[in-house]
Amino acid sequence: MSCVAAAFPDPLTPEAIIVDAARCWRETVDRHRPILPTLFARLEVRDAGFLAPAIAALLSILEAWSGRRFRAGDESAAVLTNDEQVLLGLLETAAPPAAIHASRPGLTGALRVALRSTRIMIQRVLGLDLGERRTGIGDGPFLLGRATDEIELSPKMHRLEPGPDPVDWEAAVVNQAWSKKPDDQS
Repeated sequence: MSCVAAAFPDPLTPEAIIVDAARCWRETVDRHRPILPTLFARLEVRDAGFLAPAIAALLSILEAWSGRRFRAGDESAAVLTNDEQVLLGLLETAAPPAAIHASRPGLTGALRVALRSTRIMIQRVLGLDLGERRTGIGDGPFLLGRATDEIELSPKMHRLEPGPDPVDWEAAVVNQAWSKKPDDQS
């Protein structure tokens, strides 16, 4: 776990989680470690593991688009780097700024999609948007940003009722095994 809490009064805000993930991503890439499993494990400590692919893709596209390495702060740094501040600003607007020179402008569309996708994932997984604070922590479990008691089945879904299985799966497997058995050559 990093010390991003020093930079943010509440370590469970989306901003704190994003900066912590960016720092973990940078360290993981630099050490040539498996990115997604490492980032997932780091985020899952805060029940945000599903953000790992979105954040990893966003940071990779951001580096390719800008043509330079993303500079993340040290785990113990209490101050955000310029790149971390820019990342939070990009996520806030969900659009690449015109003022930053793009090394590969052909990736602007991909960066825009990555920013919007990451922002949507943050809202779904954390149940919060950038700048929002959670109230009533501990009110119950959350599933993709919603309290489990708020989740309803859509009209197209129905609860499974126990009943007779119309297919005898055991017999089907045995019959399949017998049908593949070579004939006796006696």
